[in-house]
Amino acid sequence: MVRFFGIPFSLPEKVRKALVRRRLFFSHRAAMTVYWLSARWQQHASKIESIVWALAVVLSLLVWRPLQTWLGDLPDPAGAVALRGLVSTIGAAMIGATAIAASFILFALQVNVERLPHGLFRHFSSDRKLIASVAASLLLAIAGTALSLVADAGHLATIVLVGILALLLNLRLLYFAYRRSLLLIDPIQQLELIYSRMARDLHRTSRRLDTMSTLVELKQDPPARRIESKFDTRRATVLQANPNWTVGVKTTVGQAAAYARRAGEHGDLEVSAAALSMIINLNAAYVQIKGRTFFSNQLLIDNPLVADGVFSETLENLRRLSAVALTRRDELQLEQIFNTMAALVNVLCQIGYANDHDSKFHALLAAGYLESAIEAVLPSGLTDTVMRGLQAMGRSSSYFVQASASQETVSLIKKIAAIGCFGAIKPDQKPITLVAMEELRDLTLKMLRSEEHDPGFALRQLRESVSSVAQTFLRMPDAILGGHATYLAPYYSVTTHTSLCSTLTQLGNALAQREAGDALASRVIDHLEIWADGLSGSQKDLLLLSVEKRSPFFFDIAHWIAQVSEVLLFVAAAPAAREHARGELRKHARWLASTLSWIPADVESVKFVEGWSHRGNMTDLALRCRRLGEEETYQAVERIMFNWALEAGKHHTGWDTLGQWLLALAGLALTSGDGKDATMLKGRLSTKLTLADAPSQKMRDRAARCLREAANEVSQREFEIDRVKQLLSSGDNAATRLLLTEMANILSPGTKDEPAGSIF
Repeated sequence: MVRFFGIPFSLPEKVRKALVRRRLFFSHRAAMTVYWLSARWQQHASKIESIVWALAVVLSLLVWRPLQTWLGDLPDPAGAVALRGLVSTIGAAMIGATAIAASFILFALQVNVERLPHGLFRHFSSDRKLIASVAASLLLAIAGTALSLVADAGHLATIVLVGILALLLNLRLLYFAYRRSLLLIDPIQQLELIYSRMARDLHRTSRRLDTMSTLVELKQDPPARRIESKFDTRRATVLQANPNWTVGVKTTVGQAAAYARRAGEHGDLEVSAAALSMIINLNAAYVQIKGRTFFSNQLLIDNPLVADGVFSETLENLRRLSAVALTRRDELQLEQIFNTMAALVNVLCQIGYANDHDSKFHALLAAGYLESAIEAVLPSGLTDTVMRGLQAMGRSSSYFVQASASQETVSLIKKIAAIGCFGAIKPDQKPITLVAMEELRDLTLKMLRSEEHDPGFALRQLRESVSSVAQTFLRMPDAILGGHATYLAPYYSVTTHTSLCSTLTQLGNALAQREAGDALASRVIDHLEIWADGLSGSQKDLLLLSVEKRSPFFFDIAHWIAQVSEVLLFVAAAPAAREHARGELRKHARWLASTLSWIPADVESVKFVEGWSHRGNMTDLALRCRRLGEEETYQAVERIMFNWALEAGKHHTGWDTLGQWLLALAGLALTSGDGKDATMLKGRLSTKLTLADAPSQKMRDRAARCLREAANEVSQREFEIDRVKQLLSSGDNAATRLLLTEMANILSPGTKDEPAGSIF
């Protein structure tokens, strides 16, 4: 409702919406314009200010002659005297304002004297720009006052214009002094000033190194004695001749650490983050300047040039910071320090050694400091901090993988696993295990996609570490239903989209779309084969342990085995897979699936296993193998199912194990389409029943009734959930009834004349 000349007036709905859209459009355009102008001003402020001052000078020159003519025509000489008096008064006021600018220096001194080390106090207390602005303001004030001494009436316009410009410039200098004094007491700005000064020094050092390196003459070895190396001997010679060039870097690192320590004590995390970021930037610049002059640690050779003073100083400062923060139980600063150490690992992974395959010694050293810092936090009970530390360790490991140095991650992997086991033992720190499994999952995927030729050693260690964490966790009491499965879910869940299984499935689909000869896809498939080699052993132990502990984790590990086996078979058929990898992947998939044959067949184990969809899982696995054309693996899975039916079917479990599993086997046999599998199934069943350890006749009779009831109810079903019922209802109903009836008669010939009920 709006008012037009005081009269209420209602606009149509469409008009009101159009006005609202128009208002929003213009508001958006205005906001974008203001943002654009603000960005341009911040980017070109100095240029714009210079242009404004130049225009002011030009404007003064243009108005000088008309102003002089007007002032020269003053009839009363007292007017000129009054004008000179005004200029003198303004000059005296500017001298007084200069004292205000000088007070800014005292203000900066008073603030900095309490919180800065001696060296930095001297630096920020003798800031040249601030002192120069005060001196310039004083000189301008004196010059403005001196203008009143000019007695010639022909220079009145000059006095006025120069006085106005001097006044404006003096005000600008006062504003600059004010902003500069605030900048000199702002810790973040102080850090930027320190870094910019050090960056200029390092840039000059780099240029000098480039120049002096060209002047170094080296003795050339004969080609037969020359060892191929990328070591920059010329640059190293110059650096060794000037060992003190790193003093400034180490001093600046110590100053940044002091800022971080003081900021942490006062809870100023923003300053602490800026100081720690500066430490990383300094080390990155240092690495770039030194180039390929670093030495790596070599086996059986003790090289004193391996140690680096800048890195040692940095790591020791971070270690001391971590210890102090832990004493205060400052979780947030501890997390900042962990992230800084991880970022330092990334920087040190970029170091170029003499040979590309040399050990990343300095990055390993930084990773060791990170491990020790996180280990020190464990007894304190700071669970969230330990979790952030694990994430930092995971990022550090990924930096090694990106640098094609997966073997260097072994120490970090073992430490992540050890901390994960620690979380499993302590009931109130189980979330640590969850984060550890997440990091191990991410590392597995990154190694599979790495550019290395053979990350086999790291992949095997990673696989063993995952197994050790899972086994340790399974041995602990399951306080809540599904607790084991929840905390091991990042690696072993088959129901979440972020688990290893889901990501492997996506990876397999992507690999299947690559053409033959694709080098990247072939390398990933080779890595997958390396990871799968020996996988069956560790998963068998987990499977048996989950059954022994009666853990709901059995559902996850059994389905995980089935799904990973399918992925391996699927990838083996990818066009980009090499011939050797195809055979090995199929073999590993078969062995992995065969671990399901190790499930104990005692009555309690059978009762437990049958309650977690074991029959459906095995049936799905067999079907997927047949659909992929992997008959050898299908036969292995089908044999496991047949043996389980007869072994577990000996017991009365309440699940009608013998009958239900024979139904599944009958459904699988019918998928062959030629009747051969059905004939073989009946023959094997007849043979097995003649053995001494066959199920009792009572169990056979019960299974036979189950088969006859199923045969009696076989029909086409559009909506069916149970996989076995889908199989029995999807084919030729007459053939299905015949097979089930014949199997029932083999099991229990004496009950073939009994009336059949309904199973469905």
